Amino acid sequence: MLIREEKPGSFPPEVYYSLTPQVVESLVAMTPMVAGARAYPEIIERTQAYNRSHSGGEGTRAGVANPGDVGVRIPMTVPARRTTNPRRMTQA
Repeated sequence: MLIREEKPGSFPPEVYYSLTPQVVESLVAMTPMVAGARAYPEIIERTQAYNRSHSGGEGTRAGVANPGDVGVRIPMTVPARRTTNPRRMTQA
């Protein structure tokens, strides 16, 4: 999922991190879905309320009562790669 590259022979060491192409492709594919969920939170809330009322109040996932309990967030954009050389800032 994460690629770590280190430039040999540099001090302090230059380390570059990037995402694998499969992860970038997945994030790009999920962007419209996440944007839709953010644009229409009332639909998500109504769906969650319906599922809770029809599943014994446990939510839609086993053992998770509230969506905030999961702690997983999907970024809307792929962050830029951080480097020690500002001229080498690129999209991951």
